[in-house]
Amino acid sequence: MEKRTALVTGAGGGLGHATVERLVADGWKVFAADINTDVLRSSMHDPDVVPIVMDVTDRESLESAYNAIVSQTDHLDGVVNFAGVMGLGSLTDMPEERLARILDINVMGTFRVNKIFFPLVEASKGRIVNISSETGWQSAAPFNGPYSMSKYAIEAYSTALRRELALLGVKVITIQPGPFRTDMVEGIERAFTQAENETTKFASVIRQGTGCQADQFSPRSRHPRTSGRKRPHLQTPQARLFGQGRPPAFNPRKASTANHRSGVSDGLAARR
Repeated sequence: MEKRTALVTGAGGGLGHATVERLVADGWKVFAADINTDVLRSSMHDPDVVPIVMDVTDRESLESAYNAIVSQTDHLDGVVNFAGVMGLGSLTDMPEERLARILDINVMGTFRVNKIFFPLVEASKGRIVNISSETGWQSAAPFNGPYSMSKYAIEAYSTALRRELALLGVKVITIQPGPFRTDMVEGIERAFTQAENETTKFASVIRQGTGCQADQFSPRSRHPRTSGRKRPHLQTPQARLFGQGRPPAFNPRKASTANHRSGVSDGLAARR
């Protein structure tokens, strides 16, 4: 029987790489795309994994990736959009070009990938999986605005896309992961430092939060699907500054990628 095929962007590490491993274990052939060629060469050894160099911000790079994939298959059963970056900073001090870069990768990158590869997904009545975040439904935290903006946009984009493609028999799935042990979460301290260097008004506040975990920095507002649950609060110095309490800590370092990659894989595998 012919193997099912998927394109996974941001496959060089973190949840993207974990998803590639899970899909291959479940019998898929995966086109593993990432901008980091060294990571792809060093981590992709399975014969069912095809490394694809791709920059989601560059049309020429995307077209080259498309040509490489269509040389091996005439369809895709799934596209999973993990390519993305973290972005922290004051919305009154962050350089415009940095904010534009975050939105270009996180939002427009997802748009570009889905647009160019959609003919292959439509050919098999496959699925598109967009990666949002828990910040896509939370109230945006101070200094987490850039990243939250991008994930709010992914939520709106995915909802509209889902309703459009339902008319064509193609499903769109949105995943909202929290913090996991990935390079993105490990880089939060560096992101805080960058944000601190870009502002004078808020430098002391940001400095107090350096080293806090992603889940502690992002306030969790009441989710529309969990109405009635008590709203947890931040436990960082920023939280006290803004009048929040101190709940028991949750340590994302104890979180495994296993549950998340199962969720993505199960979402794709449902079209058996």
